[in-house]
Order: sequence, then C-alpha cells, then structure tokens
Amino acid sequence: MHLDIVRHGQAGESGTGKDRDRELTSRGRRQAAYVGEFLKREGTPPRIIASGYRRTRQTAETIGQEIGVVAEFDPRLELGTASEALEVIVEARELGPTVVVGHQPQLCALLAVLLHGPGGGKAIPLRTGEAYRLDLPDAGEIIGRCELRSRIRWDGGCT
Repeated sequence: MHLDIVRHGQAGESGTGKDRDRELTSRGRRQAAYVGEFLKREGTPPRIIASGYRRTRQTAETIGQEIGVVAEFDPRLELGTASEALEVIVEARELGPTVVVGHQPQLCALLAVLLHGPGGGKAIPLRTGEAYRLDLPDAGEIIGRCELRSRIRWDGGCT
C-alpha cells in the first residue's frame, strides 16, 4: 500500500490575521494541481485526509478535483504532533492508499518516524507544495518500516 504525504501549497497572508485563514497563492494552487495530476497518473488513492486550515483544505480540494475524490478533514492534522498524524494514518490504512495533507513541523517529524523509526533519525525536509509517496507494509508495524518511493514537486517534478 502507498501513502502520499503532502504539505499544503504556498500560502499568502491572511486577511483576518489568523494563521488558519491563510489562502493558497496562484503558485500554491499550481503546486496542488501538479500533485493531483501525478496521483491521477500513478493510481488514484481512494481517500484524502487533511487539516481543516484553509490552505490545506484548498490543497486537498484541488488534489481531489484532479483525482475525483472528496477530501475529509481531521483536526489531528492541524499543527499537531507526529503521533497524532500517525493515528490518522493507522486508521486510514484499513481503507487502502491515502493522501494526507498537512503542515510543518508535524509532517517532517512524521516522515522521519515512518522512514527511520523511533527517534526519527535525520529530519526529512518537506517544502510547501511538496509530496512524498511512501510504500507501507501491508500488515503489522509501520514505524521505521516504510520506504520512500518518490518525491513530487511542481517545480522539480518527480525524483
């Protein structure tokens, strides 16, 4: 099974002054559309789960439009801890491949734990609008047992 971890696209300032209200810039929308196009080519995941912050909602909804999936929102992805994001992934894993859209530093820490195990090892950088596709084991423990399949970014393509 694969898991796509996506950091929201580039966001501008908020008209309200609240971080949660920041909207995607035109670049952020292009970044999200690119990730959606990649997912459409590589096989559409049946589920998108995102933070409820405006920029992550917009990123998830743009990806969802590309792949024909309606995004769900989970408050555990709203600037929470890696362990909270891990809970979301473990629950979603039963339903198959999933896209998780969230924020830093939560996603950076989550990637480190999934790839390197407890303690997380070296931090994994995740820029705005960037995604990592991981292969997860089909059963059992996932901490430290995932493999990086690809890195997706609009201005750099896939590696």
